[in-house]
Formats: sequence, C-alpha cells, structure tokens
Amino acid sequence: MINKRPGCPVFSDDPKKQVILEAALHEFSEKGFNGASTRSIANCAGVAHGLMYYYFKDKKTLFLQLCRLLREWVVTFVYDGVETNDTFAAMLNICKKKLELFSTYPSAYRVVMEEIRYFPREFQADGKEIKRDISFWPKLAQYEFTPHQTQTLEIMELALEAMGDRFLTKYISGELTAQEMFRLGIQKAVELIEYFKKVWNLPLGD
Repeated sequence: MINKRPGCPVFSDDPKKQVILEAALHEFSEKGFNGASTRSIANCAGVAHGLMYYYFKDKKTLFLQLCRLLREWVVTFVYDGVETNDTFAAMLNICKKKLELFSTYPSAYRVVMEEIRYFPREFQADGKEIKRDISFWPKLAQYEFTPHQTQTLEIMELALEAMGDRFLTKYISGELTAQEMFRLGIQKAVELIEYFKKVWNLPLGD
C-alpha cells in the first residue's frame, strides 16, 4: 500500500477511500485521464481492483469526485485570508498562494490546472464549473470594475497562469528548486502586475 505522501491533501476520513484518492491523484497527474486506469490506481493504492467499485462506479466517477474535492481544497488553500481593499495586492497575494500550492502540492496543481483545463469532451460542463471556481478575478467580485478593468483582469490572470505553468515545468524537470521557483515566480508576478497597473485605466488598444 502506498504511504501518505506530503504532496497529497487529506480528502476522506475513510482510510481506504483516502488511499485510493491519493493513488488516483498520482496517476491522473502523471498520465492524465485518458492514460490512467482503475487497475493501475488500485495497484498503486495496494487494494483489490474490485474494491474500487465499492467507492466509485467507474473511472469517470472517480476522476470527477477527485476534481471536486480538489476544487474545494484549492479554493480554501488559495483564497482563505485574502482580504484587502487593493485589487493588485489581492492579485499578488493570490499568486503567492498559487506558487506555494504548486511548490508544495505539485500533483494537485497539475490535476487542477492541466487536467481540468483540458477536460475530456464528455464532461466539459464540469470542467467549466471547476475552472470558474478556481479563477482569480471572480474572487475579486467585491470590487466594482469597468468592462475594461474586468477584461484587463482576465488578461492578467492568463498571463499569471502562463507564467506559473512555465515555472512549474522547470521545477518538475529539476531545472529549478522549489525555493528558486517560488522566488523567481514572485519576482515575475510583481513585474506583470506592475505592468497591468499602468494600463488599468487605459483602453486596451492604447
């Protein structure tokens, strides 16, 4: 049986279900939805293949339940405690938490940001719901934005996500340590946010 991994959140107080979800997180992060199999997940968890079906009807059910658990956990991890009247300070704080997330829990980050982003076609609706919940700018809905500012936030979010993906790839490949990834990621995030501050009240074509 696999041991509790530091990169796996606690999903269930049922030890058998927890170990299956841990194994599923590992398999989906490494192989994607299409590449993973319930038999491989059962082997990784050290449980009988038939036990998988006691908890989950099929691979799709397992994947969606894992994604929904991850969604709840990620939203709590990233957004709890982010309270500020400064939109850009809030964005930077959220970015710091996301960098902390994928340096501490890379498997969780990869499933959330890669598998959910490229959800299999047959459950695109679930992917849209999950991605909306983990998005940056809807969490800032307490502020009153002009249409231009809302569009700017969406573009800034895409830029910050792309930056995060690049640093995550370098971290996973061993090119950067977790500490280097976090330090350089924050440095780049500050540069991006400073740029968007300058265009905040300008038409996007200027």
